[in-house]
Amino acid sequence: MSKVCGEVGDLNSGKLIHGKIFKIGFVLDFIVAISLMSMYSKCGEFGECLKLFDEMPERNVGAWNVIISGYADSGDLNFDKDMSDFVKDMQIEGLKPDVITVSSLLSLRDGDMVKRNYGRELRGFIVRNELALGSEFHLGSCLIDMYSRCNKVDVGRRVFDSMKGGNVYTWTAMINGYVKNGSLEEGLVLFQEIQVRDEVELNKASLVSVLPACSAVSGLIGVKQIHGNAIKKEFNDDVSLCNALIGIYSKCGSLDHAKQVCEHGSFHRDPISWSSMISGYGLQGKGEEAIFVYNKMLHLGNKSDMITIVGVLSACGRSGLVYEGLRIYKSTITECRIKATVEICACVVNMLGRSGQLG
Repeated sequence: MSKVCGEVGDLNSGKLIHGKIFKIGFVLDFIVAISLMSMYSKCGEFGECLKLFDEMPERNVGAWNVIISGYADSGDLNFDKDMSDFVKDMQIEGLKPDVITVSSLLSLRDGDMVKRNYGRELRGFIVRNELALGSEFHLGSCLIDMYSRCNKVDVGRRVFDSMKGGNVYTWTAMINGYVKNGSLEEGLVLFQEIQVRDEVELNKASLVSVLPACSAVSGLIGVKQIHGNAIKKEFNDDVSLCNALIGIYSKCGSLDHAKQVCEHGSFHRDPISWSSMISGYGLQGKGEEAIFVYNKMLHLGNKSDMITIVGVLSACGRSGLVYEGLRIYKSTITECRIKATVEICACVVNMLGRSGQLG
């Protein structure tokens, strides 16, 4: 049950389960304790996760993996323990880091990875402990991603080439690495190659990764091809993919296509979807359409946030809709109770400046 609470982010129910487990004395059980730790970590309560870990009289690799993964995901700046110390502490307790341990360590933030040179250390650890990259595709994907984030995509490619065929995750990691590092042609070549391989099936993340490259190299035609591929594979209800399509279509100036994606019946729009559509209209100088989308968002029960406010105010400024922009700004402060951030105030100043109403 605690695992389910963690997956859905239900912290209150998770705490109730923890209390009942504590009363019947099961909290010291390895499986139960690790499940509770995972629940707290996934619910954003890393401190509680760490507390449970510290209270365990004896720990196994699974417990260490939850802590390391939780820290890597949380980005908790108050937690100052060196990640290299984790491995040392594990070994002091007679435990050997496994594939999951190393994969979690590879997911650390870019700055930490470069600053502490963990990448080279972890690659050496993989080699010394014979963690086979040829068959451990998840580990290989994490390693490729780490090198790509550190602007060493050529080293990531060597890891990719050393794997036995790979799977969709290793291919996607390599494509994403090329695109993020500006090697768009190489990313497209890999994407074209993956489509003719029977043993590797494209997934949603693959399409999201290659979209920027298709847009930059092939323009609107390339984006339409990816969109068609998504429809063919029935991925067109995925939020991340649809948001990426809305953003790319907007940048290409094809707002009709962006609108079609946004208004697709089975697509559950999130704040990014609305913000992308509003900003797209704003960039094209279509302030009235941006306001219409913003009002529609509110009418459907969605709350505005700083990003959507900035998007619609920018659209008003570009289109000279000062009265409408000020009305939205006032309702933001009074009704939506959103604080007037520097970004929001800058939009208002810019809007007034464009219309010559400053001073």
